[in-house]
Amino acid sequence: MRKVLGVAVEVLGTGCPGVRRLTVTVLICSSEATYRAALRLMIEKLCKPTKQCVFTVVQRLDAVLAEAERHRFDLGILIFNNLLAVEFAWQKRIEQTIAAIGDLKARSPVPLIAISACANGPDFEAQLRQVGADEFLFLPFQ
Repeated sequence: MRKVLGVAVEVLGTGCPGVRRLTVTVLICSSEATYRAALRLMIEKLCKPTKQCVFTVVQRLDAVLAEAERHRFDLGILIFNNLLAVEFAWQKRIEQTIAAIGDLKARSPVPLIAISACANGPDFEAQLRQVGADEFLFLPFQ
């Protein structure tokens, strides 16, 4: 989790328009409540006492795209484990994940931290970055 916090500090402290405002908006997507809660606490601790954090938390990848249509976010953190329908094979899930990041970045310039426990070969991170992920981290966190 320290690495996620470090990346969030970098994103919120350098290219984020929210740093000039008193409110920072963060989109968190994870199907796992523990990760969602930990990410919220870390980002809140990072922003306080000078900024207020407003979180939108979703559990499915399709909900991320819908929220990006409705709102502008200062930071997006997406944990891709279990976000896609279980009826798809793992390879199909990875392809959908890559496509979804591309769709999200096309809709919104939000800085994105992508997180996953699995990789689809050595070029998975490069593929995610190519379609717009600003950072990629592996689970479990150290």
